[in-house]
Amino acid sequence: MCKSILDAEGFGPWSGVAGVTGTPGALKQARAEIRRTLCGVAKVQFLTDGMLRFLQKLVGALSLSP
Repeated sequence: MCKSILDAEGFGPWSGVAGVTGTPGALKQARAEIRRTLCGVAKVQFLTDGMLRFLQKLVGALSLSP
């Protein structure tokens, strides 16, 4: 099991965002490596282009101002 950097170093809550591009195979490997690296440190979520388009539409539909 991974040792949590938060426990080891006493860091507070944080968040980060990164873009990862490549072939489908390269993306699969990158996602696996990111998960392994951040194991026990952070909750990892990946957004696809399709998910981002959906969220943009949702935000637009829920927006109270034009």
